[in-house]
Amino acid sequence: MDSGALEKSEKTPEAPGTASRDEGTPPLAWERDSGPKWKSEREGPEGQLPTEASPPEKEAPAGPTASPPADPTASPPAGPTASLRAPKTFRYTENRSDSETSSYNMSDLDVLLSELSLEDFTVFSQSSVKEGTFSSCTSTLSTRKPLEEVLSYVSDSDSDNLNHPYLKDTTPKKSGVLLKSKIELIPEASISQDSMKVLTGSIQDHLNSEQKIHGEAEKLTFLRNLTTLSKTLSWSENSVSFIKNRLEKITKAISMLVKQESLHSLVSTMLQEVFITVTNLSFQNIHLLLTSPGGSSLFSSLTRSIIALPSVKTLRRLESGRCDGPQKTEVLYTQTLLAFCEMLQSLVMSDPHLEKLETILEQLDPWLQSKVDHERERAVISLSLALRCLSRNLSLKPPAQLKRLGHLVALLALLCGDQEEDISLEASESTHHLLRITVHLKYLTFGPKSLLKMRGLMKKCNDLLRIYNTEKFFNNPFQIAEVFEIFLSPKELFQFIMTILNGMKNLKHLCTQETAGRLLEILVKNASTRLEKVPEIVRAICTHLPSIGQHSTRHQVMSLVSLLIAEPKSTNQVLNYLLSHPVPYDRHIAELWRSLEVEETCNAWILWQLLRKLQKCQSTSRNKMAYVAIATTDALYEVFVANKFRPAMYRLFPQLLMTLLIQVHHSIGLKISDVAFPRNMSKRRGFPSNFTPLSCAIQASKAFLIRTCCWHELNTMERERGWDLLEGKNDHLQGVRLLANALLEKNSIFAQRILYLLIPLLNRGNERHKLTSAAFFVELLQSPLSKRLPREYTTGRLGQWLQSENELFRTLGLRGLRNLLCHQRKVQVEEIKKMLPFISSSLQKRSKREVLFAIDVLRKLLDKMDSRTLSSVINSLLFLLSDVRQDVRLSAVSLLGDSIKVGKGKDKESMKSHVLHTLVPLILHLQDEDVGVAKACRKTLGLSGQLLGWKLPRQVNSPHPWHSHPSAAEKTCQFFEKNCRGKCNILDQSLEFTKSPQFQIRRASSQFIGLVVKNMKPSQLCMKGTDGIEDALSPLLNDHEPSVRIITIQALNRVQKASLCAEPKPESSWRKLFSCVSP
Repeated sequence: MDSGALEKSEKTPEAPGTASRDEGTPPLAWERDSGPKWKSEREGPEGQLPTEASPPEKEAPAGPTASPPADPTASPPAGPTASLRAPKTFRYTENRSDSETSSYNMSDLDVLLSELSLEDFTVFSQSSVKEGTFSSCTSTLSTRKPLEEVLSYVSDSDSDNLNHPYLKDTTPKKSGVLLKSKIELIPEASISQDSMKVLTGSIQDHLNSEQKIHGEAEKLTFLRNLTTLSKTLSWSENSVSFIKNRLEKITKAISMLVKQESLHSLVSTMLQEVFITVTNLSFQNIHLLLTSPGGSSLFSSLTRSIIALPSVKTLRRLESGRCDGPQKTEVLYTQTLLAFCEMLQSLVMSDPHLEKLETILEQLDPWLQSKVDHERERAVISLSLALRCLSRNLSLKPPAQLKRLGHLVALLALLCGDQEEDISLEASESTHHLLRITVHLKYLTFGPKSLLKMRGLMKKCNDLLRIYNTEKFFNNPFQIAEVFEIFLSPKELFQFIMTILNGMKNLKHLCTQETAGRLLEILVKNASTRLEKVPEIVRAICTHLPSIGQHSTRHQVMSLVSLLIAEPKSTNQVLNYLLSHPVPYDRHIAELWRSLEVEETCNAWILWQLLRKLQKCQSTSRNKMAYVAIATTDALYEVFVANKFRPAMYRLFPQLLMTLLIQVHHSIGLKISDVAFPRNMSKRRGFPSNFTPLSCAIQASKAFLIRTCCWHELNTMERERGWDLLEGKNDHLQGVRLLANALLEKNSIFAQRILYLLIPLLNRGNERHKLTSAAFFVELLQSPLSKRLPREYTTGRLGQWLQSENELFRTLGLRGLRNLLCHQRKVQVEEIKKMLPFISSSLQKRSKREVLFAIDVLRKLLDKMDSRTLSSVINSLLFLLSDVRQDVRLSAVSLLGDSIKVGKGKDKESMKSHVLHTLVPLILHLQDEDVGVAKACRKTLGLSGQLLGWKLPRQVNSPHPWHSHPSAAEKTCQFFEKNCRGKCNILDQSLEFTKSPQFQIRRASSQFIGLVVKNMKPSQLCMKGTDGIEDALSPLLNDHEPSVRIITIQALNRVQKASLCAEPKPESSWRKLFSCVSP
């Protein structure tokens, strides 16, 4: 049986609020307003929502000749057709009996909806808005195109010239929402069993011959037979069984028909018939596209077949060569698109859980985001009709949910800002219906127990609508985002944001991209406390940032990160993701760090979180540096460069400076290979050759000093090569001390804050951490504020360091004692005097700095020493006079002179004996290679002469070397040999210096020995002997320095000559003996 060309239905009186159907309307009549209904059209006579739903119309029988539908006031028929009446819509009434209640209490929802200002809304074109692209200012109402124009509507005069039998008199004059009561059914009595068998047999024959290539007429016959059979499903169990048993084959057959249609032209009614067939089956609960195998693929093909068609202008041009081609194409296109929209509406007509709307959205989603204007327009028209149909036929039941509500809101908001006015207006209408659906959905989700919460949401929504002017609200994407944000859950908010971000790279116009950026900014600002999956949002921002070229839009998108990071619960999540990027950060991530701009309190919180991450890495001992440490340091550098965190930088100045210095210490000597990179990063990209952990820490430290206006400290570090010292393995602590002294000199307030901070830090972290903190701490002890610190934090801590096995800690302890002694507090001096044994023991250490600091501490304590302690110090200094380090010799000689000067006022006699033992070293070091040491020795010899009561000859103070001025040497040696005779053995002391590393001292000692021997009494020389002297001088005969060898030869000659003179003559002895025994 062939359903043929379906007959026209007669005009039927409609129920109140239902649009009428004109002649010429297709049998599956659907009616769509040209826009959202006016208040007068939706409300009753008293201006309120209708209290009763429109009475359903009786189903019209279908057959060879369709009869007019029954009186709308008649009762629905009983029997099989009773189940086909239109579903109940929500009856907005406050007085409803329990027997009439739906799955949830509607009276509360009625009250809520009555408070919602959605009734008086008018869609404005974008061009009518005066202030910017979207504005809430009052403007004249634009004339909106009717749906017929949007769908390329042609007039009746055009269709009169068409000869195609299936297009005759099918052009709609009015469109609206599909009504289930308009479906024409075939009564049981109007078709015989034989006709049913013929009908099913024809369908079966087509299914059995699926490999055969069918003609156009055969295809249309198959589809119309399916349509006719679908109209018998309400009463024929055989029809139901036949279709359900062959559902997969039917789906496959229809898919083959669709695939054979051209995607570049529209020349037949094949697609239109497919849409009509699917629609009829859907109304009989046979959802071919949703439940049958292969239905999803068929749905996708059907959607593509209509939306992917070329534009109407292109189709018209393709048919321009044929007679009446353009007119035929436009009519055919219009009817096909209407049939497709009707099919979509049939799916959502009785959708209690919104699952079918989800499926429709999934199919339309890529087309709603298409770059082609006419594809977006067709998709949004289809979606608009589906939403309107669903809105007017709502029958929600738990658990109703729209899983992609946030995604849908985002798409519509973007489309409301589309450059094509028709698309924008259709999206505005869709938004209107979606808001009503959302209100019903959220009430059902919350349930009656959360009525108070729902009332609060509705009140907030209504307040916004009154502020924004409802007439213009649905044209403004930004206001739409603010209103929907009230109802969206955290999951739906995430969908909204991700949809906008993912769609930004596909946006065609820059102004639309700017709209997307502002939409994100508004939503995140209003809902930042309710957002979930924050790291994924930040990941999407970082991913799409390179594709956003417009400066204002980039700023808006980057501001989202500032809004997200400002929330305490998400700060750590955002930081963790940003720190997971490779260093040095690329241009986009660096710009993201620099764009962070939040309130001052949030700035401090962000910096504190970064500090904690860096400090945590510094407190652990690992073979390799954690990657997070380098990433955090680089992040701090970018933040400092932006200079938007200056108040927070001042607030956290002590913590930031010390953490950066400690990071510098940890980075010394490390390469990129010494960093523990995440597995997914180390092999992903290379690193600049000049980038190291140390360079990263140094540049962050420099940026910090610049942004905190520490110009004096910065200049000092550059002038004194402080940065080079900081980078040195052995000089790092010296660079720290240099910076600490510069800070103490000009920014004493910062220095005092750091002093208090360092007290608890001195015992934290690993050794490098402690050393850097200690080096800064001991310099700050010069501040007068240190006098207020408890003793356990000053002398107690320094005393512990003096006993440490670590040379650096002992050095820092000595330097700290020296700085403390600047204040000359009596209590401190007494406590430091107890540490003298440890201080004196430092004089014997190898470290030059330790020895020098020990000498400085002893010098400051001289006035507080008794003669016994002073004598002990003098004895400790003697071996330092022969030290190879000239700084040590100079300091030792200087301290020796100070000790002699202080000793004058104490036990003078005991001091003389100690001073006598220092004469030879001082005399010989008058010839020291260092001029400063020689000068200090002359000064100290003068002090020694004064203590001993001697008047030194002027030759002692001669700066000339002895080997070139032997007379001065002879006078000096003669004087000291004479005055020291019987008091000290200067000859034995001088023998020790023949092994001095300085050839000047070896030469002077040889000359001194020779001159002393020359001036000694023979009896003294005889008693002592010359063998030891000759043994000490003999190695110098092979000295590499010629002058030493020459002077040594002279000295040996004098020694041998003196020894000969001192020996008794044997001849005279025997003569005396013989004279005694002679007669």
